[in-house]
Amino acid sequence: MKVHRRYLLALTLLVASQPIVALPQPATGTESDGGLSLSAVVALALANSPALDAEQARRSGAEERQKGARAEYQPQASLQVNATRFQNPMIVTPIHGFTPDSTPLFDDILIQGSLNLEMLLYDGLARRSAVRQAQALSEVAGHAVDDVRSRVVAEAVAGYLNLQASRGILDAQDRRLEALRLEEARVRNLYAVGRIAEVEVLRLDAAIAQAEAERTLRATTLHNAERDLARLLGLDAEPISAEGLRPQRLLDAEPLSRDGLLAVARTDNRRIRQARARVEAAELAVTAARSGRKPRLSAAANLTEYGSTEFNFATEWQAGLRFSVPLYTGGRTARKIAQAQAARDEAAQELLAVQRGVESSVDHALGAWEAARERERSLKLAVRGFAAVAASEKLRLETGTGIPADYLDAEADLLDARANRVIAANAVILSRLELAAILGELDEGWVARHVEEASRAAEARVE
Repeated sequence: MKVHRRYLLALTLLVASQPIVALPQPATGTESDGGLSLSAVVALALANSPALDAEQARRSGAEERQKGARAEYQPQASLQVNATRFQNPMIVTPIHGFTPDSTPLFDDILIQGSLNLEMLLYDGLARRSAVRQAQALSEVAGHAVDDVRSRVVAEAVAGYLNLQASRGILDAQDRRLEALRLEEARVRNLYAVGRIAEVEVLRLDAAIAQAEAERTLRATTLHNAERDLARLLGLDAEPISAEGLRPQRLLDAEPLSRDGLLAVARTDNRRIRQARARVEAAELAVTAARSGRKPRLSAAANLTEYGSTEFNFATEWQAGLRFSVPLYTGGRTARKIAQAQAARDEAAQELLAVQRGVESSVDHALGAWEAARERERSLKLAVRGFAAVAASEKLRLETGTGIPADYLDAEADLLDARANRVIAANAVILSRLELAAILGELDEGWVARHVEEASRAAEARVE
């Protein structure tokens, strides 16, 4: 109500004029004025993200599995040495024939050493399928790393803007309390001389009490925002002070049309690319399972030393081909094929679900971006209008033709519009970030190219 609002001069502060984040320079590489830039916040968040480190470790494991699958194409070599003691003397060297003058050697200790070499020549495409499956899973892991990196970047920007807004709202509350306390002195003086009723004093006392309670809530919100961003940056031991920086602005706020966004998202969205790679890996798993019904061909060679403790060693070699065909496996191969086919069908349905979800996300993000942009434009006009009204009311007050209540109402409207304008401007940035993430574009480079610190001149033009 008008009567009540005369005591609420500063409902909200111009968030655009407030600082954001300041950290110790030696540890963070901050700007010359002591403030931490948005790019530095993003870099710190990426460097201290356990989720990103975990995904990178998974990708390293997937790459190693890929190398392991390729190693199956290499021949296998092994060296084996056996020393066996028998109860009774045993033939030391092989007997390849009998002649009257050839007496085989006997000893109770038999020593055998063999060098074995084996190479698989054909396995029904099992190895090739395993290699390609490992490649597909490595691709999944790579897309997962990019997806987590995108989320960390978005969280860093959101935390940065949230801290800025929280600091601005708390400052607004402080200015509101200051204005109310100044008004309190004037009201009590008027009440003392009998020019106003006691109800005006009670109303003002209630407004001050409410403002103090609101300040406590806003201070807690700011404290939580500082701690949240500190944890995101890996600085749990030292809270971040929201001092020293100005808000950010979007350089190019015009994304593609809806059809263009959908086309890019269907191709480049990281979740879709992960799902497609999983489908490919599942298809290859089916091929690998079917190879269990195929014959196998391998080549083997052995070099063997036979001897005893008397060091009477004999050497011989063997070489040959091994061919095997599975005839009956008790249904194990059929079950493996059925399981692989079920996993393939599941992956295909997951891909379809992801595609539908991404299309829905495009629509929602595009709608949010358009709404935030229109709201920001409307609030810019509102700021200019309320600024003109406030200047007019101030002039009337100075010339003695106005009343304080109208001026206070005009100032309250102006400050409220300014705060909402900056909230809308932040919403434009965040919704544009969401679109970039859906399109598979969002990373620290995208932020550096598309978001910059708003200059004082730009702020002045807006206001």
